[in-house]
Amino acid sequence: MIAKADAPDSPARIGDELKAFIESGVSVVVGTRDEALVPEIVRAWGPHVSEDRRNISLCVPETTSVRTRANLVGNGQIAVAFSLPSNYQTVQLKGRYTGTTEPSIDDLHTVDRHREAFARVNEGLGIPRSRVEAF
Repeated sequence: MIAKADAPDSPARIGDELKAFIESGVSVVVGTRDEALVPEIVRAWGPHVSEDRRNISLCVPETTSVRTRANLVGNGQIAVAFSLPSNYQTVQLKGRYTGTTEPSIDDLHTVDRHREAFARVNEGLGIPRSRVEAF
């Protein structure tokens, strides 16, 4: 599933440096909450910044994101942490969920490129690919 989010109340656009970071081999974790403020997180793959630099698309696995998707439909609040495992540089973005679509072939290629980049970063840290693939 592809989840899309934006920050409609913010005039800020994602700059080149941040776009490159988001679309690199970072760890991506989506945070949501339900109406009782119970948090939920799920790993995401294939982050992609839109052409207008105001939206980000992420792929979350259907089987592990049931509560996340319910939370997004319920209140629309989303926080996404992008963290580089090699130095723990982390950026968290908060915004509003704007919808869900089935992934296109291009989306799936973006996921594959992201997973490969994430695996390379972790291999450089001595973490075997087999452990990274378990994610």
